[in-house]
Amino acid sequence: MPAAPYLTPAQIRAAVSTLADSAKYPDTALSDLVAEFEQVAEEYRGVAFTPRTAVETQTVCPGAASVTLNWPRVRSITSVVVDGTTVSSSTYRVTEAGILQSSAGFYAGGAFPEASAVVTYDHGYDVPTSTVAPGSVLLRACREYVRVCAVADRSNVPRDIIATTSDGMSTRYSTPDKKAGRPTGYLEVDRLLNTLPDYRIPVFA
Repeated sequence: MPAAPYLTPAQIRAAVSTLADSAKYPDTALSDLVAEFEQVAEEYRGVAFTPRTAVETQTVCPGAASVTLNWPRVRSITSVVVDGTTVSSSTYRVTEAGILQSSAGFYAGGAFPEASAVVTYDHGYDVPTSTVAPGSVLLRACREYVRVCAVADRSNVPRDIIATTSDGMSTRYSTPDKKAGRPTGYLEVDRLLNTLPDYRIPVFA
């Protein structure tokens, strides 16, 4: 079953009067922008803000006792299949941080030194609401993203200005740059997203 969207077109129109005209801003356009924001926000913060299902393939060393999944806040494990063999759920557990731990170790079924583990699992927060953290900030950021993108698509409104040079008459506009803390390039949206925790697992060199 597809995950419920953060916001529906009706909810957005009720909160953002600029988008009230459904002829100018049809449901499909608003829904697409919500889905676009969801992808950006979740990849940037490293967590799903609504329940989602993931199917990922991990390469594990022989007898490895743990596998680090790509997403935290694991809700449940549907299956773990190592080299075509389903692993009994009684032999492993998963932490909320997304660490799959095996009491027996993950072993390959063939003669290869490494095993291929396919893990299917559900992860993420409950459906965000305005009264549950981090829902309040997230939904505000979502509404602002949809508003500014929808208006820009119709009127060619320029992006936010982040720097100007008066003598040289040059203007620098804000564009997406995750490393610089600008996942969307819209300053207010990025400010709100940057107030949320970063759930990504750090990678050490």
